[in-house]
Amino acid sequence: MLRLLLILAFGCASSAEITEADVHKAQETWAKGIVNIGRTYLEGDDYVKIASKFVDDAYAYDIHQVLFKPTMAGETRYHQHHEFRLTREAAISYIVGAKAAGNSEYTEDKGFALKPWTSIVFQNAGFFIEEGIAMSMGDYWFTDGKGAEQKVEFTFGYLKDKRSGKLKIVVHHSSLPFKLPDPKAVEVMSLQTVFNIVSVLLFCYFGGSIGIAISGSRSAPAWARHMSNPSRSSSNGGLPTSSNGSNGSGTYYEKSDDDFCMVKTRHGKQHLRDVMTDPDNWRAGMTVGLVSVPLSISLGIASGTTPTRGLATAVFGGVASGIFGGSDYNVVGPAGALSGMLMAYSVRWSEDVLPWMCFVSCGFIILIRLAGLHTYANLIPNTVFEGFTLAVALTIGLGQINFAFGVSPTTKHEWMISNVMESLSLLGSCTVSSVILFAITAPCLFLLMRKYTKVPWTIIIPLVSLPLALICPMELLTLKSKYGDLAATVIHPLYPLSSIVENGDMTHFILSSGGVAIVATLETLISAKIAATRTGRAYDDSAEVRGLAIAHFLCGTIGAMPPTGVFVRTALNTSLGATHRFSQILNAVVVLLISLILMPVFLYLPQATIAALLTVSAIRMAPVEYLTTLARDNPIGFMICMVTAVICVLSDPVIGLFIGTCIHLVVAGSMGTVAVKQTKSIV
Repeated sequence: MLRLLLILAFGCASSAEITEADVHKAQETWAKGIVNIGRTYLEGDDYVKIASKFVDDAYAYDIHQVLFKPTMAGETRYHQHHEFRLTREAAISYIVGAKAAGNSEYTEDKGFALKPWTSIVFQNAGFFIEEGIAMSMGDYWFTDGKGAEQKVEFTFGYLKDKRSGKLKIVVHHSSLPFKLPDPKAVEVMSLQTVFNIVSVLLFCYFGGSIGIAISGSRSAPAWARHMSNPSRSSSNGGLPTSSNGSNGSGTYYEKSDDDFCMVKTRHGKQHLRDVMTDPDNWRAGMTVGLVSVPLSISLGIASGTTPTRGLATAVFGGVASGIFGGSDYNVVGPAGALSGMLMAYSVRWSEDVLPWMCFVSCGFIILIRLAGLHTYANLIPNTVFEGFTLAVALTIGLGQINFAFGVSPTTKHEWMISNVMESLSLLGSCTVSSVILFAITAPCLFLLMRKYTKVPWTIIIPLVSLPLALICPMELLTLKSKYGDLAATVIHPLYPLSSIVENGDMTHFILSSGGVAIVATLETLISAKIAATRTGRAYDDSAEVRGLAIAHFLCGTIGAMPPTGVFVRTALNTSLGATHRFSQILNAVVVLLISLILMPVFLYLPQATIAALLTVSAIRMAPVEYLTTLARDNPIGFMICMVTAVICVLSDPVIGLFIGTCIHLVVAGSMGTVAVKQTKSIV
């Protein structure tokens, strides 16, 4: 039947014999023609003329009906069969763009050949030749100027032109491969549904109880009243009482509803209404939220996952810590301290492992809290901690080579140093526009942040760079170039752990999650201590660890990645005058709204701008002044600091902290004193 249809369809075709070699040659000629059009376009020559000649030579519009269905063409509401290019003019429009071709009918055509493509390789699945007709079907691979490959499926039909003796296309159908539903997704629905239901119920219970306590209702549980206002946890609203329950003057105290609404703030005791309308809290919360968006996007990428996972971590980690934590100022979200570790685990097991690390690290954090191990965080020597900080700065900074130079390594390695070497080997093929933008943005951002410290440059610079992707005369690599059209969502699928980590690797996975818990706990407590020192207000370290555990669990249920306390955003929160944890929650709400509403806009954020943000953050994070003083005054301490940094970079941060602390204790014990002079406080 197919043979009969082909004979009827192409009855006027030449009966000249067609060979397999003719088909291969026609495919090779077509591929070279498309590449040549793109090259001509880049060189500034008359690419429309070249494309017109290409269509005349390759397609049989002049001698026969051509059935052409391009890949990126679709039916519109007002034009039936709009996805087909059945005329010579329509084909040219698709290849070079409607504007260049002067075609007003297919205004959506942007120029398929103007990508441009550097090579096109045909892989035939099969073909047949009958009655002067040749049909081929298979895949062809398109490679762009950055080495990225795109697989497309094709069907071509050829007949031989009697005049030239060459094959011409009479049928051309291209389509992107259909993606079968992920088999893991079939298993995940019920699993994630259970997790989400449990999480939502717990979150509603705890959050609702605290909300009821804050609202002033006496029906709130005692623990909720204590968390919302520790000074009012007693039955008399916090006033002193005698043993018989009076207020000390012999008369009983009858508390009013407003007593439950009084909370402790930076200014003393205030009514919750005043806290929520305080412009200082709004300024701090909204500014930190705006700063968190580009940083969370960047840190999500630096952790080996997508920008949306970084944003989800900022939203749910921030909300959980803001409600359940023990500090009124500590901001929790994605952080550079964990990015190197998470990148290695993403490479080893894929990014889908990160939510499961949240669950396991939550368990470890709970154990740390129950065993009271968090109280030992401040005993880590300054030299070791600053070595760890230097390692984090190096990890973040060196991880920006790809975006800064516009290179795309085809292989990711578990060890950071291997990734750095892979990136350096590609610098010869860097993207000029990315290099120029990074070379301008990074120094300007660094100098502006030093000169005008109160201006939120980490907001301004990304906003200024957003339009560049549209107006830059050279192609500029953006987030969209790497991730395509990301869905505006903060909920990510949770796949079964058994499909991600093999049984033989489970021990390594559990220990790695324990390492994440240790680093996250350490960073969170130190960040909270920084806030306490700057505001003069104490924090509850046990409650802060509890809030971190809940944040990890919540981030796991929505498919995010492990959060931790973040120094820079916490310092910004306090410096902007936040008075209450309301600013922490507001920060998370701002990130959520931007994630859901403006994600299509942020997809045009240049990769070089992200590299500049993180590189400058890494430079500012590096304890240069401390290291200079330590090298001059205490060479042994400097050596311990450097050893810690090297181990953290080349191996694992937890191992680096452990070995650095052991060396410190050995040296101190052998000298009979604390050998490493503390030249700077942790905070």
